Amino acid sequence: MRSMRQPCLLAGLVFGLGCGPSSIIDDGPRPPRCVPGHTVSCACADGRTGAQVCGDDGAFEACQCLHGTSGSSGAGTASAGSGATTGGGATTGSGAGTGGGGVGGGDETRLSTGASVLIDAFVAEAGIIIVLADAVLLVDRAGEELARVDSAREITAAAFDGEILVVADRARFASYDLALAKITEGDLAEECASAVLVSDHRFVCGPTNDWDRIFTAYDARTGAFVASSDTYTYNGIPMRRIPGTDDFVTVTVDSSPSDFHLYSVLDTGEVQYVNESPYHGDFSVTDVYAFNGSPPTHLVTHEGLMLRIYGPRCSAAESSFDAECFVRDGALGTLLGAQRFVGMDNDAEGKLYGLVSVSGNLYFDPPCEAGCLVQRVDIASRTVESQRMHSLDMGAAVVVRHDPVSSALLVGYRLPGDYYFPGDPYPGFAVSLLDYE
Repeated sequence: MRSMRQPCLLAGLVFGLGCGPSSIIDDGPRPPRCVPGHTVSCACADGRTGAQVCGDDGAFEACQCLHGTSGSSGAGTASAGSGATTGGGATTGSGAGTGGGGVGGGDETRLSTGASVLIDAFVAEAGIIIVLADAVLLVDRAGEELARVDSAREITAAAFDGEILVVADRARFASYDLALAKITEGDLAEECASAVLVSDHRFVCGPTNDWDRIFTAYDARTGAFVASSDTYTYNGIPMRRIPGTDDFVTVTVDSSPSDFHLYSVLDTGEVQYVNESPYHGDFSVTDVYAFNGSPPTHLVTHEGLMLRIYGPRCSAAESSFDAECFVRDGALGTLLGAQRFVGMDNDAEGKLYGLVSVSGNLYFDPPCEAGCLVQRVDIASRTVESQRMHSLDMGAAVVVRHDPVSSALLVGYRLPGDYYFPGDPYPGFAVSLLDYE
């Protein structure tokens, strides 16, 4: 277990000072000066970690300490939902944890938990769609199950475009409407490890291998095969659509150093490789990132770095050293000290919604052990508009999406456990809504 605290915390414990920079002038000490809306971690009297938010007057407010935890850990006060255990290991129900005010204690509404492998989760107006390895669930925002589709084969990938859900297992794919009524199905050329849906409801499947990788496209309305791509090697497995476009990004998360790779889906359905980020190993790349709108001009990394997606020379004709795809172009500036995003999403209007680890734990340590901030950030002005502190007993985040209906962040995550290598037992999952206001 790691403990990462800013040096000012030690001064706060010894001298009773708050976190943040301060200045001394002839007429006595002045309040710490800071950027309104920014948050730093601070030490509580009992040794726990809290948070200080910078007020509108440019001074840090009092340290807000976590009062218990949210519904996931049992230490907070939870309201029971349906509690009905469904097939496939998922338990649906609500559990809104209670906590302190301000940034010191957000509420968690537990939507589902169980032993199945969590594949993905999506936000729809009627409810939340949860895709597991053995079933697809539609639950309302209190966790009550509205519909369910079981799968005889293991589900490996899913994609959603707001109207149609496509789920792929090891041999076939099927599309569903918003009530989980089947639209069509079809055979896959290869098993999908990841997938996206682009315009005209075209489902693009990326196979499990990262050598001679061929992307195949299908019509999600008819089940027909559309097109296949050339072969591409070592460009990464995870796929994510760039909103408002027919482009998508892959990330080489299993190699070092990692890069962002840009693809475009042509009108024919064929996937064409464009280029990659030019700074091979110059900045940290993970599969946690967001965009600055729809369609976006920039990608925002987990460290808050702003990357211009489409530069003048962003094309397949350039080498990876000369191409201007994913070029450094400033920083978001809202992360302080060790803070890092462990999950991110955005809307079309330029708001970023993030799950921020205050300790910066990203990999082997539980990312929210010292607390996580759920934030709404205005990217254009580089300001945190709203945030709440959450204490979550979670392992790695699997999916983070904004839910505009409930003004909350949908977070699906693995439960804590040693799940780092092939053969390790899967620790289970949880899907929750976390408030940021």
